[in-house]
Order: sequence, then C-alpha cells, then structure tokens
Amino acid sequence: MKNSIKVSPVWTKDLVARRAAEFLRFEQAMREAQSDYRNSCARFIRKNRIEARLDTSDERFRRATRKQYLAFHAAKQSVYNAKRRLQTAVRNCAELARAI
Repeated sequence: MKNSIKVSPVWTKDLVARRAAEFLRFEQAMREAQSDYRNSCARFIRKNRIEARLDTSDERFRRATRKQYLAFHAAKQSVYNAKRRLQTAVRNCAELARAI
C-alpha cells in the first residue's frame, strides 16, 4: 500500500519561473478562446442578419456558439488555476521571501 502523505514540491526560483511561464501560456490560450467565441458570435449575427441587440438567451444562438463558449469558459478556469499556482509558488519560495 502506498503512503498517502502528500509531499509538497520544492519551492525554488526555477519552479516559480515554470509556473509563471505556464500562467502566460494559459493566458494566451484564453485570449485565443475568447477571440474564437467573439468570432462565432459575430458569425451568428451576420448569418441571421441581426441588427438590433443580440438576445443571448436565444436557443439558436446558444447552439451556434456553445462549443466556443465552453472552450472559453474552460480556458478562463485554467488561467485562474494557473494564477493561484503561481501565487502559491511565489509565496512559498524561501529564496524570493528573503529577497523581498
């Protein structure tokens, strides 16, 4: 039977740098997903010749943009998680704590 005790990662500047790079990658992916979602919204508006305010509760709109919306939402969640991991790494890195 394996030991169930969790071992924390070693908090080093290298780990902080990796977490920062990871955060930036997720942030860029979120921007791309947001752009895809906005493009799908614009495509729906053009296709349906909507000139007034877009009703986002319209089922046709939701069906047309669902895939992009879910990808955007997942990307936002990934950015949030990566940001939290980066904050934890910075907070727990003894080398950075001494420098402050």
